[in-house]
Amino acid sequence: MEPVNRKSPIKAALLSGLVFPGLGYLYLRQFKIGLFVMLLTGGIVILMIRHALTIANLILEQLQGDLSISDTNALFELVHQTMEQNSASIYDVFSYLLPILWIGSTIHCYLLAAKQKQETIDLREQ
Repeated sequence: MEPVNRKSPIKAALLSGLVFPGLGYLYLRQFKIGLFVMLLTGGIVILMIRHALTIANLILEQLQGDLSISDTNALFELVHQTMEQNSASIYDVFSYLLPILWIGSTIHCYLLAAKQKQETIDLREQ
């Protein structure tokens, strides 16, 4: 008798969607794609955080040079100008790629687990 596949499509999707992209693949024992998705997601997150910290550091340097900013509108304008001057197009690409990767891996994990479950049911019926 074939071993029964008890991998839940919902659990696979929740692991990838709510915990971290790639965990659903590890749950389904798809280690190569799981590690790839996890590393790609982690890399994107690290690059986005690094870019945000660079912008924050530039804003702090400007604020230290001009301590007279007490108006919130002036502070907002300073942040806006700094963001525009240091905008990185790769950052924009990553900001779109991350949710696509996250949602895509969630949907794919669900479909992969559902397919595996259906194949197991079909094998048991033969």
